[in-house]
Amino acid sequence: MDQAEPSIVAVRETLTTFAHTFPKGRSVPELQQVLTSIGASRDLGGVPAAEIPAEFAKAVTTRVDEILSGNPSAQELRGLLEIVERNSASLPSLTDKPWAAALIRLDRANREIGVLSCDSLAKTPSGELQGRVRLADGRCVPFTGDTLLETIGGKEVWGCCDIHTTPGGDLAGQVRLSDDRWVPFQGDTLLETIGGKEVRDCSSIHTTPDGELRGNVQLADGQWVSLFDARHGLIASA
Repeated sequence: MDQAEPSIVAVRETLTTFAHTFPKGRSVPELQQVLTSIGASRDLGGVPAAEIPAEFAKAVTTRVDEILSGNPSAQELRGLLEIVERNSASLPSLTDKPWAAALIRLDRANREIGVLSCDSLAKTPSGELQGRVRLADGRCVPFTGDTLLETIGGKEVWGCCDIHTTPGGDLAGQVRLSDDRWVPFQGDTLLETIGGKEVRDCSSIHTTPDGELRGNVQLADGQWVSLFDARHGLIASA
């Protein structure tokens, strides 16, 4: 009998037992400890995915999803990413998640920055993942594939929301600039002025099926107007 077989059998039995007694509320460090110590300190990454009981994979994946939905700390997010990267071969149910695939690509391409979490995920017509990520320095920026969009229209991005993919495949939404203004954007273009008036704030930014940016903006005079009205000349110019 192959020497590895008894060890894998023992690991399977341990994992199956653990899955049926998997306590809710298990923390990220506890998950990490379980995944690296099961089977007489055998690293889970050394066990083929086919040998991992489905009950165990489901229990771990469910708990990871619960932690993600509970506003985890930066330390917890880093721990989750380590779990996903270290055990992706044995627990493909983790990397089946779009957020996991996006985080792994972004983290590997931007190690020096510190990518913590991602959301607003969508796919471009070519199948590329887009969305926004939270960074270790507190910024929240859009991304496409493994590229962080730290600047748009030549200006540094400090925050973003309403991130979505346009019918043409570009990213759009609103971003916070260094002067604390929130302005709409589409692709690499910032909409900083309308009718000669500076945009100070915006809300509910979205794109119509025909590719037109919609939502509301606050101008320098304090007036809130819709992008539709502004673009169709229904507000007074400066």
